[in-house]
Amino acid sequence: MTPAVWKGQIVIADIEGTVNIIDPSTKTVTAKIPTAAVQPIALSMAIYGDTGFFANRKGNIAAVDLRNRKVVWEYQLTDTKVNIFTNPCYGGGNFFIFTGSKIFALDMLKGKEAFPPVASTCTPNCSSGKLYYGTADGSLVEANAETGQIIKTVKMNNGSISSQPVFAENKIIVGTTTGKIVVLNPAGF
Repeated sequence: MTPAVWKGQIVIADIEGTVNIIDPSTKTVTAKIPTAAVQPIALSMAIYGDTGFFANRKGNIAAVDLRNRKVVWEYQLTDTKVNIFTNPCYGGGNFFIFTGSKIFALDMLKGKEAFPPVASTCTPNCSSGKLYYGTADGSLVEANAETGQIIKTVKMNNGSISSQPVFAENKIIVGTTTGKIVVLNPAGF
């Protein structure tokens, strides 16, 4: 797992699922918060305010209160075909995990499914309360990040989206299965 930074401290979960908070100036571990998310693989913990969110490769997701040094909630995905190897994202009060073929949305405060899983070909990303992801038919979907309701869909003519959508200069940039990089203007959907 790649370290994250929270209030000048380094935050990382170890192979045993323990969240370690490290003071970089003294190079000491100042807190250890044990969780059930053993063997986390995601590249980096998602931090929102004082809460860190991460998952292990088999779908155990943890929310940790970094300030108060305690687990807020833990949730085990019910899908049996779970492989989590990507960064989580958040938006609209929800936390999103990509399992290799589906996106799961969890309420960030309650740790419960916010809406049913949606099929996707890539890790999602969020911007301005909207969730963006690709589908098997080669479409880019813009959905409400709070409810999952689809707002717009644009059909790509360059294969399925295979990379996490990235936002730059009011554009959405995606990579496709055909090796193309596509730049889209969301206003033009």
